[in-house]
Amino acid sequence: MRPAKLLTTASVLLATTMAGCGRVAPAQPARPAAPVSGVRATATASVPARAGGVAGPTIAFASTGVGTARGQVLRQDTRQPVAGATVVAEPGGQRAVTDAAGAFTLGGLPLGNYTFKAMSTGLSQASPAGTLVMPGEAAEVPTLMMVPGLGPSGITSVSYVLDKDFGRLGEAPATLLSPVGVAARGAAVLVLDRNAASFVKTGVIRQYDAEAASFQGKFGDYSKWLGFTQMKDTVTAITLDGQGRAVVLDGGKVLWRFEANGQKNKRTELSVDAVDLATDAQGHLLVAGASGLTRLTPEGEGGQPVGTLADCRAVAAGRDAIWVVLGQRVARLTPEGAVALEFGASGLDGQAAFSDPVDLAVDPRSGHVVVVDRGQQAVLVYDPMGTLIGKVGAGVFEKPVAVTVDAGGRVYVVDQAKKKVYKFLPGVVR
Repeated sequence: MRPAKLLTTASVLLATTMAGCGRVAPAQPARPAAPVSGVRATATASVPARAGGVAGPTIAFASTGVGTARGQVLRQDTRQPVAGATVVAEPGGQRAVTDAAGAFTLGGLPLGNYTFKAMSTGLSQASPAGTLVMPGEAAEVPTLMMVPGLGPSGITSVSYVLDKDFGRLGEAPATLLSPVGVAARGAAVLVLDRNAASFVKTGVIRQYDAEAASFQGKFGDYSKWLGFTQMKDTVTAITLDGQGRAVVLDGGKVLWRFEANGQKNKRTELSVDAVDLATDAQGHLLVAGASGLTRLTPEGEGGQPVGTLADCRAVAAGRDAIWVVLGQRVARLTPEGAVALEFGASGLDGQAAFSDPVDLAVDPRSGHVVVVDRGQQAVLVYDPMGTLIGKVGAGVFEKPVAVTVDAGGRVYVVDQAKKKVYKFLPGVVR
């Protein structure tokens, strides 16, 4: 923020009610009085309530040569607030993110006329909104209305930067042999590996430090010399349950659960055949297989069909949706299992159709879906409306088979042929 000449202003009364959406907007403020040397005047007003809300606290605006703009973003069809939208002021490019009520505030705006653009995945802005911002005053931006639309409004692409890789560290316990799955827990990365040597055939979880790429230990094969009650070399997938414990799918019919210290917590026999698993927002386990999708209790027991699907090859769960690979396409499901969106079977936006999609994950921050296409040797990123908005590690992979995204948006990809896990950092969003 640049320093500016100090001005005195009259008190600003924010009291006029504006029609539409039940919003309350400020009256036209008085123009600043002539400056008085050495005096820093302020204007004080109570923030009016939004529809269904309560009046905000009293705030003071120092007359500093810059002003503030505030407003709200709504869906035009439902009149509901759009939370998490990015609002950009032009010129200048200042940005703010809307809160749960769809409200935003942009400060530090020099005197001028501004156009405000709202950006939210899956929505587009119905029309631009222009507002004059005066020094030391709070300008009310006309309601920014958004309508459903394919692809993000203003967000045209995302990028990722390769940070490091690990798994081929030169010593036997740390070296990946045939990795098939990955999960991220804080600063730890858990890689599900198959030890298919003729004399020892087990599944094993190798744990690495995500920042230093150093080996921290392994577990899951601790009873291999006894020849029983250990994971086999038929393990296929790993996830974390609602308590952060590792859950492994083995042979399509068995679930193994491990505490954070590597101790076995539980072994559960499944009533259905499965190839992949995930944990939903309520902590229930979802298992995917040829017969469709099944929801288990948080302890991995029971079994309730989710929708009427078939050929379900992979599953991932977001905050309010379930994502699955169905044959050669990806589908977004409601929590009840109804198909809300499908893409990838016949290509999208000039991009090739999926060749061999084998895994997917959801970015918990943005809701973007990361899909591993083994046939294309590619990892593709889509917004929640199925628009392709980026690729991860283009040209890096030989046989990508699994992916996860941690709470910070970092992407981890397993390459089975290279016997490595690659870590990517989120980069530029345009």
